[in-house]
Amino acid sequence: MTKIDDTLGWKTNTIANDGTPKGLTNAWAQVLRQQPDGIAFVALPRSSMNADLLHAKADHIPVVDATTTDPPGNGITYIYGDTRSGKTGYSVYGSVMAD
Repeated sequence: MTKIDDTLGWKTNTIANDGTPKGLTNAWAQVLRQQPDGIAFVALPRSSMNADLLHAKADHIPVVDATTTDPPGNGITYIYGDTRSGKTGYSVYGSVMAD
């Protein structure tokens, strides 16, 4: 268990994949079979997993995304990052760093 797991009483299960389309498909299949209380991921565009996000939505599994420019909705419950400017995920931070 990680320190945050200990503090919050959570159990985190990390599912690694090799980044290939097949690896991503297998990872999503594994996580959806487990029926978790929630899913968090980073650096994946909606286009690579739209059917899986809709499956999670149908199963009422909240999904948190980070480091994306995709908007929340249709299976993505929350985007980590500053959305006050209308931008989502880390696009705000990228703009600041570019400036």
